[in-house]
Amino acid sequence: MTVFSKSARDLAKICKILKQGEVVAAPTETAYGLLADATSKKAVARLFKLKGRSAQKVVPLVVANLTMAENYVEFSRLAKKLARRFWPGPLTLVLPAKGHWPKGIVSESNMLGLRVPGSGWLRRLITDYALPLTATSANLAGEATLYEMAEVKNLLAKRSLKYIVKSRRLTKRPTSTVVMVVGSKWHILRPGAIPLPKLRSVVE
Repeated sequence: MTVFSKSARDLAKICKILKQGEVVAAPTETAYGLLADATSKKAVARLFKLKGRSAQKVVPLVVANLTMAENYVEFSRLAKKLARRFWPGPLTLVLPAKGHWPKGIVSESNMLGLRVPGSGWLRRLITDYALPLTATSANLAGEATLYEMAEVKNLLAKRSLKYIVKSRRLTKRPTSTVVMVVGSKWHILRPGAIPLPKLRSVVE
């Protein structure tokens, strides 16, 4: 398995690998995640095979900033208010998708989940790559979240993961709060790092 650092030199190498439709395991601000080009059918299919996950269960994406996000989803006034308050950070917004996407990225109702990550390194990678990346956890479907590089290597090397970004053991943190917003209506799909009172302080 090829191990990359977070250096600028290796950022360029990682971008090249992603362009080839490969999957890269990398640290986020919470746990290890699996990064792939979310616009590539080949990359997304490889991701789902690696995780042993059905494409009926969609994966969230990461983008570099709000401006980039607006290219891919429709923001209501409320959705933009939440994004401006909690991005970068552990809030995944599920919003109406724009354009066409590979299977497994948007729901049957054409909704897409995305966030701007709190990790500065990951935002730099997305900025350099200039396309949204998947941000699903680096584990098998239904199994525990992983926080250490060695755990990811041991689990996924035998399932054909070829690339990983080096990191010290990550501090265990709650996963992102997932909120669906349609117009002025909002609904928590998954509780997480941002508690309900904080959300209410923005939307009410």
